[in-house]
Amino acid sequence: MKKQEKNIGFFKKVFLAITDFRIYPHILRTENLAKSLKYFIKFMLLITLIIAANIFNNINQEVAKFIEDYNKIVPEFTLVNGVLNVPEKMTIDVNRSTAVIIDTSYNRGEYKSIPNDVNKRIKIYITSDAITCVSPEQEIYMYFSDIEGTHDKASVYAYITDLYSKPLYNVSLLISIYMLVIVAYVMYKFLDVLIVALVVSIACVMYGIRLNYKNYYQIALYTMTLPCIVEVISIVVVGGIRDYTVFTSTILTYLYAFYAVRAIKLDAFLIIANTARNVKIVRENKNLDENEEKSEEGENKEESSTNEEEKNTDTNKNDTDK
Repeated sequence: MKKQEKNIGFFKKVFLAITDFRIYPHILRTENLAKSLKYFIKFMLLITLIIAANIFNNINQEVAKFIEDYNKIVPEFTLVNGVLNVPEKMTIDVNRSTAVIIDTSYNRGEYKSIPNDVNKRIKIYITSDAITCVSPEQEIYMYFSDIEGTHDKASVYAYITDLYSKPLYNVSLLISIYMLVIVAYVMYKFLDVLIVALVVSIACVMYGIRLNYKNYYQIALYTMTLPCIVEVISIVVVGGIRDYTVFTSTILTYLYAFYAVRAIKLDAFLIIANTARNVKIVRENKNLDENEEKSEEGENKEESSTNEEEKNTDTNKNDTDK
């Protein structure tokens, strides 16, 4: 990690945030909150792009299938001045949870009176003046009065096929989906960051670490890396974020938060230990230098004493000769 402290690229950070808990003390030493936030935003832009591309691809597949089966599933109809007329009443099973009920002898205010034995979670009612989508959570509707002109089965088919054959429309659709996903998913994740930051503060208290609130957010931003990747894999593979995906990503988030704090605690301990060792080495070297200086001083004194004795001996000898 020390070799990489000068500069770590974005994708390297993503990799280390998943595989190496030593990245967390490194982040606190080398980054401020703004830089960590920049990493998180870049990561969110990448994640939401993958999600948006997957949604776009699914829509295109559904539209292609709809166009292919258009004559089989769409009955003859006319739409004139906001009034829809479908000669036959029918019910279409879209999937296990969704059904379409068509009866233009009723209007939107009377859709609940349409006789049917459909037991689906989502019911889409097509009446003479509107389309109403009903689910346990909400009710969404659109009036045909918003559609101008006269339309029938053939003209709608021509419009759909022409629209989806234009590259510009597909690009604009992808951009629109991308923007919607960014707003929804990023807001959702920022709420998660607030919760994880609180968990990090609790973990710091448990480990006896003092950090400021900015550090809590920095750790939380990086701990979201793997859980977000798990959610993206779930969306791409199974088509959505299931209950088990939420459970898995939540457990991973909190585990990473606690292990990140533990890594910071260990890093602080190693710094203290290394500092103490370095101080001890410095003191030992200083004592060694002092002993060497004393030894040199002793040798110099002995040498001076010897020279004095030799000088005195020579003087006495000269005196004797005289």
